[in-house]
Amino acid sequence: MFRKPFAEDTEFNEALDRGYANGGTKAALLEGAELLAARPEAAELMPFFITYMYAWAGEKDLTLDWIGEMYESRNPHLVATVYAPELDFVLNEPRHQEIVRRMNL
Repeated sequence: MFRKPFAEDTEFNEALDRGYANGGTKAALLEGAELLAARPEAAELMPFFITYMYAWAGEKDLTLDWIGEMYESRNPHLVATVYAPELDFVLNEPRHQEIVRRMNL
């Protein structure tokens, strides 16, 4: 799923492979998300991917951090996080509910 948009990104694909080899899917998602998050352009260009990678890895706090980042940067993909089934595990969290409230949804 995440390889296609980053097909030309050798460093990202190597991080996924390394993570998978060291600990399976969750480790691959974490390694890929951490690599993307460390890049200077992450908050502007990749918060959607980072948010979902942390979500699929089951990392509630990091998922909420990146949803907050998307809100602060007024990312147009933020709306997709409000009712996405992949994010069900954060929908009742106060941090998420506050963002939804501030979005007037």
